[in-house]
Amino acid sequence: MYSIAQAANILDTSEYEVLCRAYADWHGAPANPMIMQHAFSQYFRQGESPYWARHYTRKVIRDFEQRHTQQAGALHSFLLMWLEPISKYLPPPGAVEKTQSSRRRKVR
Repeated sequence: MYSIAQAANILDTSEYEVLCRAYADWHGAPANPMIMQHAFSQYFRQGESPYWARHYTRKVIRDFEQRHTQQAGALHSFLLMWLEPISKYLPPPGAVEKTQSSRRRKVR
């Protein structure tokens, strides 16, 4: 039950639509509305999902997690690429404190 709801959130659609897509993915053709009504009522009332729906939702969740991991890795590489050169141009630690104290002396 949890995986169908999670796949619906990932796909930004309803749980019924996830079941329809799962059936079409497994069988290669759209489902008869009576079959979908029965599958959805079994899922909704008893929390039982068909094997083809479990297979589809696992695939959706796995693909989403892989994309999320790849994007996080790409962002990390991007940040490392841009942050490393910036550190070369920053003043050494303590240099900022020295300039601030020298400014105070000149003002007095």
